Amino acid sequence: MDKTLYYGDVILLYDEHFKGYLYARGFINKALLFNTSATVKTESHFVILPKIINMEAMDDERFKGNPNPLLFGSEFCLKHVDSGYFLAGSSETVESLSGFRVCMSERFTKDCVFKLLPLRTF
Repeated sequence: MDKTLYYGDVILLYDEHFKGYLYARGFINKALLFNTSATVKTESHFVILPKIINMEAMDDERFKGNPNPLLFGSEFCLKHVDSGYFLAGSSETVESLSGFRVCMSERFTKDCVFKLLPLRTF
């Protein structure tokens, strides 16, 4: 099994603390939740896309049999497979925490761009 991530790969986001997968219902509700059941549903699937300059970039050749690897330092976005919405940061803060909310966005904005950083190297 190849352990390299590529643009165009479909991934699950798992949280060790909650022991669950991030999921969204998309069209029904834009809330992000954790599925703690043993069954992984398509509601938990996100596709890795490059930082999108325009929507035509999603039809780029990178997704047609010639994927590029996602490297540390790469900027990317995550698109929910079922709904087509993007995972996005929100300017709304969480009162009980020193952080910002994560939400689903119907449109691609700069808030949908994330950067892959290493936790540690071996």
